[in-house]
Amino acid sequence: MKASRKAKIFIISESKSDGSYYYRGEIFAKNSKFFEVKTNVNFKDQKFIDNKKYFDHMFESEVVIFLRPLNITNLYLLEILKKAGKLIITDNDDDFSLIPKFNNSYFIRRRYAKVNEKFTKNSHAVFCTNDYLKNRIQKNNENTYVIKNYIDKKLVKDLNFNHCPETDKKKPTILISGSVLNKENMLNFIPILKQIHKQVKNLKIVFWGLEKNIQETVKQEFKIRTKFISSVDYINYHQTLSKIQTNVALIPRKENQFNKSKSNCKYLELSLANIPVIAQGYADGASPYQRDIIDGENGFIAITPNQWKNKIRGVLENPELGRLVAKKANRYVKKNYDIVKNIHEWEQAIQSLLKEFQLKNKLPNEHLKNLQNYLIHSFQDLADYSRYLESNIKIRDRQIIKLNNKLNKLPHKIVDQVLKAKKII
Repeated sequence: MKASRKAKIFIISESKSDGSYYYRGEIFAKNSKFFEVKTNVNFKDQKFIDNKKYFDHMFESEVVIFLRPLNITNLYLLEILKKAGKLIITDNDDDFSLIPKFNNSYFIRRRYAKVNEKFTKNSHAVFCTNDYLKNRIQKNNENTYVIKNYIDKKLVKDLNFNHCPETDKKKPTILISGSVLNKENMLNFIPILKQIHKQVKNLKIVFWGLEKNIQETVKQEFKIRTKFISSVDYINYHQTLSKIQTNVALIPRKENQFNKSKSNCKYLELSLANIPVIAQGYADGASPYQRDIIDGENGFIAITPNQWKNKIRGVLENPELGRLVAKKANRYVKKNYDIVKNIHEWEQAIQSLLKEFQLKNKLPNEHLKNLQNYLIHSFQDLADYSRYLESNIKIRDRQIIKLNNKLNKLPHKIVDQVLKAKKII
């Protein structure tokens, strides 16, 4: 008996080298057995695929997933693909409308928050990473699913990941890395670090990926026994992490809605590396790390400044406690976050959506082919038009409304006008 054809999925990412693409695109594409999944990214080479493959894969697929879309141009694609009868899913691991002003990417992210919002409203469904984010997104799209981030042990192995080496007991080290290293999170945390830095003999602090808007402040406050490491593409992330000697890693996050919407990736990554973690908790329990960490068992939770100071000193003064907690966290993550054991969450959600919508091509096959050929040769025109719209909008809070007004007219009318003018429909 001939095996039935696997349904095809095409994932469109606007980034080719960050952790968001890795967790929300690459892992699913590499591990799905139920679907044939392709993406627009060659992750190994850190390149986007060429335009012909891009549109071939797109039109061959029953499902198209946009990963945290912020590009106006892709709004045209969304409308065109809906006309072509594709199931459209938006995948969001952040809520950009909540981004605080102290965040280094505030103006850019706020500028495109409305683009992302239109995607969530106009897609058939939305995937996100936690319940806090789901509760917000559901206001725009009732078909919102929580699909957690998972680890791929095979992919980590391919990236030359090794366990972190033992640290020198006489030279304790603290690691702070990633998206927490911005002005918003660090301003209130620097006094805590300074006190620990003075109290613990020979303590060194490693800052990995410090954002520009806080670099000078940190360098002035910590003039000795510090190390600064530049950010790396995600494909080199685990290899870089394996070379950092540290007793403990800290994940401080100021309490706000944006940080409550974050995922637990940093905890997963550090636990894989057998590094004990002290992570931010909130009084209401809504921290992304409180969902996994049992305080003192597989990590540590700190809510108040005193808790931060006491727990940092506790791990530095008792390295064996840190190693024991790190081993438990490593086992916990491998047991509960292995993509092989959890790939069914992605597959079942998509399968149920395909059955629910029972999508059929709204355009005849010959029209679909014409549409595909047109896009291959003319998509740059749409991109240029998007940039023209964006160039007329200054990046200021008071002018975001101008973008919103333009978006309210897009892209339905323009898509129809383009397709009819080219006699495609």
